[in-house]
Amino acid sequence: KQWYQRRVAITAGMNDIDVSGRMGREQFEELSHDLFERLRHLLQELLHNATFTIEDIDSVEIVGGSTRIPKCKTIIEEVLHKTCSTTLNADDSTARGCALQCAILSPAFKVRDFAINDVVQSGIKLVWYNPD
Repeated sequence: KQWYQRRVAITAGMNDIDVSGRMGREQFEELSHDLFERLRHLLQELLHNATFTIEDIDSVEIVGGSTRIPKCKTIIEEVLHKTCSTTLNADDSTARGCALQCAILSPAFKVRDFAINDVVQSGIKLVWYNPD
């Protein structure tokens, strides 16, 4: 069953040839199945290695471009057994985080206990080469 289709366009591809077409959600999810399973595995591994349990998670806010893919949201909800909220965009979440941190550090505000767990599952490696 095709729910809807989106136009897909690749400009200046191989030999400067432009290509366009249409793809439905079902076809996209089928082609991306391996990537979605990697996401599921990554979340399961993250929970296995975490110092907290699913019961310790009160809410889940997902932010970023991939969160607009319905299958990603579904996988996160299945693994975490929580409904995901997508009310913030990246700029808003950064601004709210900064405001919250300022309030926590300020003696003029009383802020209830609040914890943010920022986890980078995969290490980041920077490599550069010196041509000399």
